[in-house]
Amino acid sequence: MHTIRLRHPWQCDSTSVGVCWSRPFNWPAGMQPREKALLVIDGLPESARVLLGDRLLVAEQGGEFDITEFISLHNRLAIELAGGTPTSETECPFEVRLEISAA
Repeated sequence: MHTIRLRHPWQCDSTSVGVCWSRPFNWPAGMQPREKALLVIDGLPESARVLLGDRLLVAEQGGEFDITEFISLHNRLAIELAGGTPTSETECPFEVRLEISAA
C-alpha cells in the first residue's frame, strides 16, 4: 500500500450552514487504473459531508471512502462541517490521506 497525505494548502470558507475545507489534488503519481484508491479522514464527525467534485461520498466505514471509480486527473475534495467559523489557516483540522493499493 502507498499512502499520500493531503496536507496544506487547504482553503476554509463560510457556507450557509458552517464551514467548508477544500483542496485540489491530482491523480496520484504512479497509480495504475487497476489499483484501488481509498480516501481516509481521521477524526471526521458523522455529521460532516465529504465531496469529491460535485459527488457526495458515502463512507464505507468511519472516515473511509472508496474513491476508485470517481478519481480523475484533476480533483477537488471538500469537507463540509455544520457550525464553526472559517479560519485563515491552511491546515485542515483532520488528517486526510489517500491509500493506494492493489485492487
